[in-house]
Amino acid sequence: CNRSECGESCEFFLETCPNTGCHKQISRKHMLEHDDTCEHKLIPCPLNCGDSFPRNRKDIHLADVCSLRVTFCPFHKVGCTVQLRAKDIPSHLTDNMQSHLLLATNRMMEYEDVINQMSSKIKTLEEQNSSLMKKVETTDSRINTAMDSIEFGKKENVVLDKGVKNAASQVAKLTKKLSSLESTFKTEFKKIDKRLK
Repeated sequence: CNRSECGESCEFFLETCPNTGCHKQISRKHMLEHDDTCEHKLIPCPLNCGDSFPRNRKDIHLADVCSLRVTFCPFHKVGCTVQLRAKDIPSHLTDNMQSHLLLATNRMMEYEDVINQMSSKIKTLEEQNSSLMKKVETTDSRINTAMDSIEFGKKENVVLDKGVKNAASQVAKLTKKLSSLESTFKTEFKKIDKRLK
């Protein structure tokens, strides 16, 4: 309140919010209303775990901190389908150690099979790539030889032109095959990477 005759007894007297971290100046008349929505007000856990925290930390508490939140078993990515309260995880892990070990072992064996399959595919693709590279080198050598013959002015220019065109066609085909194999390599490596994650 801006009137000089009013003082601290005025309902519009400005006070600082009492909640730690909140620095808003609110009139006494609206302080309770502000307190009901203040982000810094300490509130109890809605799941009744016994913790209290600032209102603006509620989502974090419920998602990551609350011992009464329902969550998946840490082994859910390898096949454990149990959902339980966070506080019960240690006893669940102790009680189900053998089944969790079996799930993890099975998943590792699946990964080993996938890795072996991918290794076999990679080896085959590498062999194909090596073979194509040799063909490209041979064709490139033939083209160079043909070009050298043309430069020296041999009479077989017409025959050589056909050979050069044929070789260039082969190079184009081989280049296309190499590009296709390279694309296949990339796709296979991405699959390996995804499966390993």
